[in-house]
Amino acid sequence: MTFSSERRSFEKDLLKVLPTKLRGSRWKKKQNAIFCELCGFYFDVFVSVFVNDRKTTFSMSAKPMTLDTHYWNITGLESNNSEPLSFRSWGAFTCPGLPLREESIFDEGMGTDVLARKLLEWADSQVETALHRLTAESFSSAVARHPNHVERGTYAISYVTSLIAEGNFKAARQAAVAYADGSVESAHKHRHLGRDFHEIAVDWIDSMEENN
Repeated sequence: MTFSSERRSFEKDLLKVLPTKLRGSRWKKKQNAIFCELCGFYFDVFVSVFVNDRKTTFSMSAKPMTLDTHYWNITGLESNNSEPLSFRSWGAFTCPGLPLREESIFDEGMGTDVLARKLLEWADSQVETALHRLTAESFSSAVARHPNHVERGTYAISYVTSLIAEGNFKAARQAAVAYADGSVESAHKHRHLGRDFHEIAVDWIDSMEENN
């Protein structure tokens, strides 16, 4: 067996044993991620087993539960509210969560039972710390200063949607117009019925203000 084949087998065994370690916890699993809802926030942790090194990475992200709800209202995809909780990680039309923490584990000689337990312990310890961070400021503020967003507009969709969720329609409209006309970079493009999300958001905000 080649090294990469060994690592893929290790990943398969890890993901197979993981659900048994999650029983009785707040976490559930879908594919290579665990997820939960806590205090109005959605958390997920993606598990990445390296195929060229004896290393496994845990990556945690979070977003308010209301974020995707507002996104679906804006885009006319309200039926997505009835999807399973994991849809917020795996659905095509959702708001990206804000990356919070990443941890790399050197797993040489470590069994999958031990690594699965370490993942659960790490996730539980990080989620408590993350809640303090997430409740200390508005989500839009946290998104706005994330380096990936500052440099590339990586979380533009989440930024506009969070401003709307927070009731700051003026700032949301200004940002959406800038992303729509390309004067500010938005790294990800979501199109609905041939239109960019940011264009739809501008129209939605205008309609809301007309009706109020």
